[in-house]
Amino acid sequence: MSKRYITTKGVQAKIWCDLHYPRPVFMDRPTERMPKRELQAMMRARADEARRTIDLLERASDAGIDNATIRKYINVLHDFRIASGYFTTLALGMPQLWEE
Repeated sequence: MSKRYITTKGVQAKIWCDLHYPRPVFMDRPTERMPKRELQAMMRARADEARRTIDLLERASDAGIDNATIRKYINVLHDFRIASGYFTTLALGMPQLWEE
């Protein structure tokens, strides 16, 4: 079965993407068989993409968009933070507790 990717036309097979986009960049998920070196390179690429996404969201908040869209973007960042599974603190005795 072919891998499927999220596109502006919905979820499509890799072959469809190759035919409809001039130079697609495929962002695959890691596999259990990947060596650590390859996983580290993938992690760096995903972190770079996350930074670009965060920059776009920050600029969008200053671009005069409506409150509902800003709330949506805040929730995207909130969910991203929750998914990371890290627990952080602001100072001693001040854990950051994120709503589920």
